Amino acid sequence: MFLKNLISSMSVSRESAVLIIDREGTIISHPNESLFCANISNEPYIRDILSSGRYSGYMETWINNEKYLVSYTLSSRLGWIFIST
Repeated sequence: MFLKNLISSMSVSRESAVLIIDREGTIISHPNESLFCANISNEPYIRDILSSGRYSGYMETWINNEKYLVSYTLSSRLGWIFIST
């Protein structure tokens, strides 16, 4: 519950979302709780993040026919990737 509240507080607007995945693309935290433990590595923007080899970055991309600015950062200690849309 603490992690969920912390992530919710990081969203800057109702349209933004923060999700956390592991290095294989499995969701650790997502605004839609039904997606917990789903693997989204087949999503093009997730593939780009996972294959980038970078610890942080950003990109403009289309998700579900809507344009997004996606930023991400890798926690090397946890092995988690924090993604903000």
